[in-house]
Parts: sequence; C-alpha cells; structure tokens
Amino acid sequence: MLIEEKKIKNERREQTFSQQVKEEIAATLNEKSFNESWSFLSAFIKQNGSLTLNGMKLGVDIQTANPVIARRVFQILRKFYPDVIIEIVVRKTVKLKKQTLYVLRIKDNDKTFLKEINFFDGEGFIMTLPERVKEKERLLLSYMQGLFLATGSINNLQLSSYHLEISFAQEEHAYAVQEIMGKQGIHFKTIKRRNYQILYIKDSTMIGDYLAFMQAIQARFSFEDIRISRDMMNSMNRLINCEVANEQKSQKATAIQIENILYLKEERENEVFSEKEEAIFELRLQHQDVSLAELSDLLSSEKHVDVSKSGLNHVFRKIAKKVKQLKENNLSL
Repeated sequence: MLIEEKKIKNERREQTFSQQVKEEIAATLNEKSFNESWSFLSAFIKQNGSLTLNGMKLGVDIQTANPVIARRVFQILRKFYPDVIIEIVVRKTVKLKKQTLYVLRIKDNDKTFLKEINFFDGEGFIMTLPERVKEKERLLLSYMQGLFLATGSINNLQLSSYHLEISFAQEEHAYAVQEIMGKQGIHFKTIKRRNYQILYIKDSTMIGDYLAFMQAIQARFSFEDIRISRDMMNSMNRLINCEVANEQKSQKATAIQIENILYLKEERENEVFSEKEEAIFELRLQHQDVSLAELSDLLSSEKHVDVSKSGLNHVFRKIAKKVKQLKENNLSL
C-alpha cells in the first residue's frame, strides 16, 4: 500500500468541503476502465505535473497534499501502466502553514507514457483538451474529475457566498473546457488571476449541477442541504425585516394620526364633529397600538360605527389636510 491508513488518519486535520468533494471523487477512480483512467490521468497530470530531466532521462513529478488522491493515482498507474517506474517521495513544506506533500515521480525514459496520456509530444507540453474526450461523456466526466482533483476548489459551506473554481496554466485549455461544459449545461465564467486562467461558478444551482455531473453525490446532498437551509433562513429574515419595516411604518403613521387629532381638538375645541369622527378620535386615542383594520373592528363592535380600513385612511388624510391648513394659517397670522 502506498500510504498506511494509520498514517493518513494521524495526519488528516479537519476536512474542508473541497477536500470532502475530492475524496468522494477519488473513491470512484478504481472503478474506471482503461480509457476513463487515461482521460483522468491526462487531465490530472496536465494540471499537476511538472516535467523533470535527469541527465537524458525524462520524467514527470505529480504532487498533491491529499494522501487519498495520491494513493488512488498510484493505484491507477500500477493497474494500467505496470511498466512505468514510480518513485514515491513524501515532503514536508517549510512554509508558515506546514503541509505534507506526496510526490509521485514517474520515470519515462522513452517518453512512451507521457505521449500516450497526451502530456508531451516529444517537443513540448500538450496543454489542450484531447479530441477523444470531446466525443464521449464518460471520458469527459473522467477528464473533469482529473482537472478538479488537481487544481479545483470549492469554498466552505459556512461562508456566505458560493464559489467553485478550476485554475489553468493555459488560456486555450481553459476556454476549451469552458466551451464543452457549456454544452453540458454547466456554464463557467472566466477571469485572469496572476498567470492563471480561472474558470469559476458562483451560482448555487449550477454548482449543485456540477457536483452531480462529477458524481460527487454525497457532497451535492450536503451542499443542497446547506443551500436550502440558508435560502429558507434568508427568506425568513427578509420576511421579518419586511414585517418590522411595516410595523415601524404603521407606528409612525399612528403617531401622526394621534398628533393631528390632538392638534385639531385643541385648535377647534368648540367645533362639533360628527358622531363617526368623534368615535374614530376616541378609539384611536384609546388604542394607539392597533392597526387600521383592528381599529375598524373596534369601531364596529364598541361604537356600532361601520368604517372600513380604506374609509379610515380617507378620514385621517382629511384630518391631516385640515391640520396642515390650520398650521399654515397660524403661521401667516
């Protein structure tokens, strides 16, 4: 075995969602046919491989920080390319965030393997989408899995926004993948970041579709659970905010109504108001926290005065207009 399970468990920290997705995909790799494995390796090594030259001997180094991915890639190479010489190197990074890197050092003296997986043509790198991959969906699936395991990521579900991306060293490669995935109904956007071309998705529904396409079913379920819960919470918050805003608006309107009633009664203390108006004034002053609909019900039950909500609105608008005129007249005196 490439890496002992005990060692993996000891080194593994709390997983990110991106790691969970990758390990779920990696778990399906042993089930692939030769052609599907070829397609996967072609993408993975294009994205993650670096050409090496020792004397006149050509090779490629593949590295990953994920031991599960390293083990799966090693198993595929051993299964379908038994003649390829593979050296396993484990490194510890010396950066601030220390990390273990697993390097598969492939020696390919006659360049047969590198040519076969569409990585090197004898003169230079081949950083394009193989034509064979465009023709069959199973090969496209394996190729996309290889891309994502090599340079893909998706942000943690606890964050407020959704973001999935794959980085490419060559623009032509990125645009070819963008085009063919668009035909699958999965539409990546593109941006340049440093020296890399980035394909990314921010739409939550599209990310869910992409995870399903990649056969990361459990990851998709987790993603959809969080997305639906968050959408429901956002809807509830919007509803609550709307209700609070309406309540504040209603309280402000009620305060103005009461102020106008008191001003009118003070300025026109000798004026005789209609029975309906007196009933409205009295109950509005007594019940300052009720809505117009509730005030209409109180008028009907306590005063036997039938005034609809819209009728009350009309009465208070008339009062507001009259109060405004009184204030303007007082200012002109």
